[in-house]
Amino acid sequence: MRLGMRSLAGSARHLFRIEPQISRSGLPRRPRLVLLALQNRGQLIEFTQRDDLLLIDANANKEEHARREFREQCVRIHPLEVKLALLARIVILLAVGLPRRLMVVVCTTAMALNLRRQLPNGSRVALYNPQHFVLYAVSEVMNIEKVFQLAPEYPRIRNVRFAYACTAAHEILGYPSERQCVTIQPHEVVEDHPVVRIYLSQLAVVDKFPEDAALVDFVRWVRGRVDVPIEIFLHYIDRDVTAADERAAALLSEFGDLVRRDASLHTLSSNQVSFSGSSSIGYDLLSSEICHVMVVDRGRRESARFGESGKRLAQWRTNRPDVIRYDASCREWLEALQAANADCFRAVFKRPLEDVVESVRGGP
Repeated sequence: MRLGMRSLAGSARHLFRIEPQISRSGLPRRPRLVLLALQNRGQLIEFTQRDDLLLIDANANKEEHARREFREQCVRIHPLEVKLALLARIVILLAVGLPRRLMVVVCTTAMALNLRRQLPNGSRVALYNPQHFVLYAVSEVMNIEKVFQLAPEYPRIRNVRFAYACTAAHEILGYPSERQCVTIQPHEVVEDHPVVRIYLSQLAVVDKFPEDAALVDFVRWVRGRVDVPIEIFLHYIDRDVTAADERAAALLSEFGDLVRRDASLHTLSSNQVSFSGSSSIGYDLLSSEICHVMVVDRGRRESARFGESGKRLAQWRTNRPDVIRYDASCREWLEALQAANADCFRAVFKRPLEDVVESVRGGP
């Protein structure tokens, strides 16, 4: 992919436009960025196979997931550990004094161009769940063979041949049908008993995001209205927390007997009804056969700041009956469940919706 001055300017304008939509740049802080340019301790790229699929990412943990989704071996390249040519170093040193938004665009583009110059023509490049701005800069200066997007709230990749995502994510991203590859994270239905399940985000944000606070409040409300188990699944990075951890103390004190720490997607029940916030597991469950409802904060990621991505997300949320506002009434939460799968609703609640709303187990 050759970039002339006109196409490079167009890419820069596009990157400048989407920068506010991506919270993490992928760059170190300015002092470390200066050191990176001055010391230039990066490595030259060494590989010989043009057919290798090159995964551009700083996170080594993504290699395994990328191999699974793309069904081939990957060679990972850390975009910030590539040796910088003199021109890239000069550009970065000149750009660090610019306003943040412009600095991020200029520095990431310089690094992306530097990376491209070290790759053979026709290199096959892949991205896995890009959430750092530097990866979007890479996608503007190189053709991307494959991208997997777990979080559809982020902008779609423009120069991509095959886009992998679950059905719900594709509905939001809006890639042309010929580029879409439908996939879903590995999951297993291994149980068939009726159960109410809640999938939380990371405990570090439970008190910050109203979606998760609403999920916890719903557990308090529904606990007295069902005779089936209620289970709260923790985010995978929180499965080892104990009551001594201040992030988990309140939750475990109140709901310790309901908390499950096993792999949430590998313990599904065919008769479960479940809720989550706008998390990756929520999009996967909405793309599966599971009776699931996503609870969202319509103020998040739908503002003008998020441009076309925000508009597509807002429209999708409006059109899906199984996506509701976090501040909707508990009755509306149940109505969404019943609309998603009436059989699962009956298996769990065993009564008409009106009776569930008005009853409290053990009350008069």
